[in-house]
Amino acid sequence: MKVTLIAAIGANNELGKNNQLLWHLPNDLKRFKQITTGHCIIMGRKTFDSLGRALPNRTTIVITRNKLMAVENVVFVEDLKQALLTARKLNEVHCFVIGGAQIYSQALAYADSLDITHVHDSFEADVFFPSIDLKVFQQIKNEVFQKDETNKFNYTISSYEKIHKKVPALFLDRDGVLNKEIGGYITNLEDFEINVAIIPFLKKKQEDGFKLIVITNQGAIDKGLLTHEQLLEINNKMKLAYAESGLFFDEIYYCPHHNEVSVCLCRKPKSLMLQKAIARFNININESMMIGDHERDRFCAEGAGILGIIIPSNEVEVLYS
Repeated sequence: MKVTLIAAIGANNELGKNNQLLWHLPNDLKRFKQITTGHCIIMGRKTFDSLGRALPNRTTIVITRNKLMAVENVVFVEDLKQALLTARKLNEVHCFVIGGAQIYSQALAYADSLDITHVHDSFEADVFFPSIDLKVFQQIKNEVFQKDETNKFNYTISSYEKIHKKVPALFLDRDGVLNKEIGGYITNLEDFEINVAIIPFLKKKQEDGFKLIVITNQGAIDKGLLTHEQLLEINNKMKLAYAESGLFFDEIYYCPHHNEVSVCLCRKPKSLMLQKAIARFNININESMMIGDHERDRFCAEGAGILGIIIPSNEVEVLYS
């Protein structure tokens, strides 16, 4: 899913004052409608209030801490991470963040592109668009427009693309997804058998540029039923088995803890293992997903802002349906 910040800003990054626009550019408003129609728009509550309604033919997602808000054809969420995740669940392919200032600032880190109308004048304002770092975003298009009878300001429409693009990842639970779930801990090589039916799915994802990253709880270590060395041998068997089909895992993260023995921040449904992988591999969470066979996998994924897909244990064939 592509994320674009779209905004009109003044010469000093002005956005508005008293929740109102500072200029009237009918041609730019028409363009905004053309670009966003048929797609998802994400905004803060104040921006939604300024619109006064859900814009037609668009999926409208509003970020607000007011859990009681309810408007027809509008989805309300608590934060930006939930907004992006909700859009993924709705199968949106392109989302436009349309304001306000705080939402823009938060969304800049998730943006793939910026669509900015630069209005060539200065204005008195109380909210501003964040600075555009040209080491992060490269300007790829400029189109200049002169003022006329209905559009009272000169303006330029600029398109920016992120220079160092983040990569998508397929996060994978191990037992029940990559190997056969046996109903208990796998503590020896003899009990380990891969789910060969998932191989074509993984190959397609890897060919599409996805990192393949394993995220697994291994609480048997905390319980004294398995050593780190034994787990390494089992994971090596898994890597060799998949390598025979041309598949290679970028990393295997495991949590050795169990909540009956100790407290940690890494055991699923917590998201620390995912967060480490996201930071290390520069992962685009808006294009990534996690496959697991337990609700804790979904909670782990969503805690990191990633789409979680739950399948019945060992039934990897459902990934093709």
